[in-house]
Amino acid sequence: MLEKGRHHYWEVKLLTPTYGTDLMIGVGTEKVDMNGSKSTFCSLLGSDQESFGFSYLGYIQYDGWKKKYGSTFGQGSLVGVHLDTWKGTLEFFLNRKSLGIAFTGLRNTMLYPMMCSTAADTKVRLAYCSSVPASLQMECLSMLKPSQREYLLSMFPGLRYLLDSIFAKILETDISDDDYDDDYDLRFLDEYDFALVGAGRKRNRKALTKP
Repeated sequence: MLEKGRHHYWEVKLLTPTYGTDLMIGVGTEKVDMNGSKSTFCSLLGSDQESFGFSYLGYIQYDGWKKKYGSTFGQGSLVGVHLDTWKGTLEFFLNRKSLGIAFTGLRNTMLYPMMCSTAADTKVRLAYCSSVPASLQMECLSMLKPSQREYLLSMFPGLRYLLDSIFAKILETDISDDDYDDDYDLRFLDEYDFALVGAGRKRNRKALTKP
């Protein structure tokens, strides 16, 4: 179970070829029906309201609804998952590059890491796994400009352990000092919603909307 009030991040490396109906990485609740699809090939994660999945075909899925999200991935790819249980957001990374927020509205949902594959003899490796408490320190870290990070490192070398951490990298805003603009629009799709950004944390990021 992924504890509330924390940042959780893990990476899965795919060791075998991806093929067939689907290979998905994501999260789900304890109510996910693991046995309901024993006799059929399907995209399991996100097929109902109890799980959220990212497919090797490049789409995300929730409640049976699929949406293009990132590029395809396969053997040798490193897929990262960042769950912020304080804000209730789920974000995926491909080879350490953010694909943008995939799902929101997860703050009060108890979740577990999950993966499914219809390909025979699928092999993966848990390459990295870490968890830290959500805090003001982490919020400030995510807002730092590149020049501010450099200044802090030069003035306070003792902060290197934090600024060089995996969370400093996955929380960093993908903008330059001259391109700093935190103004973007997010609108929601019911209780659980696709943010559908697909472009990372950039200044012109927008979400697809649904009444």
